[in-house]
Amino acid sequence: MSPTNFISPKIFNPGSQSSDDLVDNFVIRLREFEELLAAIKRDNMSVPPQHFMIQGQRGYGKTTLLLRLNIEIKNDPDLRPWLIPLLFDEEQYSVRTLAKLWAVVIDTLSSGYSDFAGLSELVDPLYDKKHPEEEIFNLLLMWLKDKNKKLVLLIDNFGDIIEKFTRTENQRLREVLNTCSQLRIIGASSRVPEVLPPLQGAALRLLQGCYSR
Repeated sequence: MSPTNFISPKIFNPGSQSSDDLVDNFVIRLREFEELLAAIKRDNMSVPPQHFMIQGQRGYGKTTLLLRLNIEIKNDPDLRPWLIPLLFDEEQYSVRTLAKLWAVVIDTLSSGYSDFAGLSELVDPLYDKKHPEEEIFNLLLMWLKDKNKKLVLLIDNFGDIIEKFTRTENQRLREVLNTCSQLRIIGASSRVPEVLPPLQGAALRLLQGCYSR
């Protein structure tokens, strides 16, 4: 095959690029990146933070934007000591309940950060409790407060995830968004999910259509 006809699959799969390559190639969605990063950097999350839902068609750079934010937060000397970014895989088929979402957060923390080693082993017994979702979430909060850390969850296809939740679970998620100062959610979705409007308000800002230019 001629070199002029070969196109690297990494162009279409930003997650397969090295951090350096992704940063070097990130030249299109700078305005959105800078807006989100500025919101993160000016807020120490002493009170419940602003959350974001990024909506745009497939192929307009939502995944790449989340990857770029993940790299920047990890490398920022002011954010790194207290803020942990957790980047979710693009497909999260196993997350069908809010309790499972918190369990995935805990598992990702436990496997990636030594301060949280062993945390995931405490989750399974909580499913036998009367209110497992609350128990798992409270476990997460307890460890975050103990380690003096906060989270920013970078969740691709977030709309698909919350549409699987029950109405009660989405009401509970709304409560978390409005009252919890330990985590911020930046989600991305190719469409505005039907369950999103009840979650909107001061807590959740919808960046709708910002990828259409």
